[in-house]
Amino acid sequence: RRYRDHELLPFPLSETIYMADVRARLDCSKDSVLHLIQSGSLVAYQVIFEQIGSAWRIQASSLDRYVESLHVMAGKRLSARSSSSSR
Repeated sequence: RRYRDHELLPFPLSETIYMADVRARLDCSKDSVLHLIQSGSLVAYQVIFEQIGSAWRIQASSLDRYVESLHVMAGKRLSARSSSSSR
């Protein structure tokens, strides 16, 4: 049996976004996005596995979760600052 491309992907194509989309949303470098992928903060796959320079595809929902975690961390920092400054 020959598998179709979409059957081999770790997540549906409809959830796929490109490196440029992530960079624009996070306003960061390609190296920063690669670090997020390698650390497990973003779910992604490399189009041509383990080939230097090969494009990456990122799961959109993993980016949403990462951005939400940034908002949560920022909120905790703000509340910690406000409680320490009110003393």
